[in-house]
Amino acid sequence: MEVFEPGSGTSSHSYDPDYVTGYPGGVFWLTAPRVITKDNLNIQLDAGTAALKFQDVAVLDWKTVPNSLSNGKLLGPPTPGTVSVDIEWSNPSEVLSDFSDEAQGFGGDFIENEATIKIATTTAGGFSFAGAGDTSSCFAEIGREQNGVFFDV
Repeated sequence: MEVFEPGSGTSSHSYDPDYVTGYPGGVFWLTAPRVITKDNLNIQLDAGTAALKFQDVAVLDWKTVPNSLSNGKLLGPPTPGTVSVDIEWSNPSEVLSDFSDEAQGFGGDFIENEATIKIATTTAGGFSFAGAGDTSSCFAEIGREQNGVFFDV
């Protein structure tokens, strides 16, 4: 997660659960198996709803994504912090079932809906941020997808 200075487009905080190993040797996937568990998720795909909730998860504030990817070589080591998130997807409006693009090796079932989000962060040293919003001016989407070697025509 990144926090940007208002109107600047410049990242002032970049939160990650740990240093991303495997970079810059190619593609990497960032997961947080010890941070976010299945207990933090409630997915009812048939109903078009989902929720992701966790509180006070330990993270590292690397300040920028490039600093995170360089393991602190650009701007120094990270500062410990915490992140809390509450996202709810609801009110499904459109369903795209059995989508398949063989040329791109991508497919799945997707449900357009609405979402609300609440987020809060605190960093050792005194920085904190809290915000909330919804998708009333755009849309949200949940679904089940297959891609790459997992793509099954």
